[in-house]
Amino acid sequence: MATTADVKVTPGSGANVATYSVTEDTETKQIQRIAINDSTGVEIDPAKETGGNLDAIKADTDTIATDIATVVTNTNKIPASPAEEGGNLASIKTDLDTHVAANATLVEGQTKIATTGTAVQLASNVLKNGVIITAKSSNAAPLSLGGSGVNNTVDGTGNGQILEAGKSIFVIIPNTDALYLNGTAGDICSFIGS
Repeated sequence: MATTADVKVTPGSGANVATYSVTEDTETKQIQRIAINDSTGVEIDPAKETGGNLDAIKADTDTIATDIATVVTNTNKIPASPAEEGGNLASIKTDLDTHVAANATLVEGQTKIATTGTAVQLASNVLKNGVIITAKSSNAAPLSLGGSGVNNTVDGTGNGQILEAGKSIFVIIPNTDALYLNGTAGDICSFIGS
């Protein structure tokens, strides 16, 4: 059974340490405890205290508990999947599906360089999303990709995007006929887009 007692810290000094008396195996021990006293020395029981800092701490604790409950409630509103009814993700998925379906027209083709150093225009294909252009892996030399004035110079002074054999590039343009290739006669590129 625990009881409370004051134990002198230094004999004759008058200072006390608040303790609990605990009896264990017929031996009584003093265990130090923390006691909060008011200015008159009367012990304050935090469980019964009103006013002052303890009320402010309790109010802050209540606010934190409310904030946590709000986070939990709002987290439960997040849809588990894009298809879940009523969630923002469901409308995003619908918009994406509609966009993909509307832009599903696939275009593909190939272009061959007829004369070394003469630009060749790609065939006309309307695009909504862009095109991937790939140089054939067995091409004799790099291709240059660009507008109607693209040249076959690949020494750092040319004006086209260099496309090495076997490499690809993605270009966002409204029509494949905006692109021209220049390179070595017989070299080929292929393209696919939508």
